[in-house]
Amino acid sequence: MRADEGAILGTVDALQSASRRGDGAAICRELFTPRLARSIAAAAKHSCAAEVRRTLFSPDTSISVQRDVRVTGARATAVIREQNGNVSTLSLRRDGGRWRIDAVTPR
Repeated sequence: MRADEGAILGTVDALQSASRRGDGAAICRELFTPRLARSIAAAAKHSCAAEVRRTLFSPDTSISVQRDVRVTGARATAVIREQNGNVSTLSLRRDGGRWRIDAVTPR
C-alpha cells in the first residue's frame, strides 16, 4: 500500500510540475485518464490541453496533499489543496502500472 501512496504522490508532483511549465498536453496525455481528458474537451468545446492551460497554469503553482491517500484496489482518492486555497478530491485509477487522475471534484 505504501508503494501505491508514493506513486500517487508522484502523480500529484508531476501535475504540479507540468502546471508550472504550462504543459497542458502532458497533463492530458500522461496524468489524466483518457476518459477525463475526453470529458474536459467535450465540456470546454476545445482541446483538453487548451482548457487545462486556461484554468490550471501558473509558474508558482503549489499543490499539496491535505489528507491521507486512500487506496482500494485499482482506485484511490487524495484530497489536495492548491496555493489559492481551493480544495479538491482527486479520484485516481491505476492504469498500466501508473496512477492517473480520473476525476477532480471541488469541495
